[in-house]
Amino acid sequence: MEALGVKNLIFTDIDTDGMQSGPSYARLQFLRDKLDCSIIAAGGVSCNADIQSLIRMGVDAAIVGKAWYVGALDLKQAIEEAGPQ
Repeated sequence: MEALGVKNLIFTDIDTDGMQSGPSYARLQFLRDKLDCSIIAAGGVSCNADIQSLIRMGVDAAIVGKAWYVGALDLKQAIEEAGPQ
């Protein structure tokens, strides 16, 4: 896909989407190791600690949903920690 010009990849793990069980770290790490493009993680984010782990892994962004809706994630803190989007 990168050879075709893809610059951003949204990876949604449908096994964890909406489950608040944490992102699919192993799959995201595999992608990070193999790709140069920007990776956006979706599915499973449950709290601010997940966002911090994704940042340390080199994942470029995350899509949060249920964790924010139910109040498990402090969006202001996540934005401050992740930097400008």
